[in-house]
Amino acid sequence: MAIKQSPWALNQRTANRPQSAGAVHVTKFYHEFTAAAASGDIVDLGQLPAGAYIVDARLYTEGVFTGVTGDVGIMSGTPGSTDPARTCGNEIFAAADLAAAATAPANMALATAFKVTPADTHRSIGLKLAAAVPAAAGKKVWLVLEYAQ
Repeated sequence: MAIKQSPWALNQRTANRPQSAGAVHVTKFYHEFTAAAASGDIVDLGQLPAGAYIVDARLYTEGVFTGVTGDVGIMSGTPGSTDPARTCGNEIFAAADLAAAATAPANMALATAFKVTPADTHRSIGLKLAAAVPAAAGKKVWLVLEYAQ
């Protein structure tokens, strides 16, 4: 199992940070599969800022993801770390169909995402793949994450 990194995990971009109590902020995280990913790999998509809680989420894809599902949730460990011991939960999406998300975005349907309590530190949001994803230019997974503080 390997950890793949989005521009947010590589600190090339930052998540929008809540500035007002209760104001909802949105960040569109993505990962482009310019390199192949194996079944069981985790994509470190982005970060839930310190003190923030999840309000809503949508998942959509570009390209061919036939037969690929994935879990989206909070990752263990330090944001940006490629330590293969890191894990990924399924608080936001469980077994989301990435092929179907190309034509109909998946809307968050799990109450567990609302139960993720704010933390004092930033936390990674990951996507754990249940099947291999071949590399292809323009093949992307997008997570539209709404959160507040």
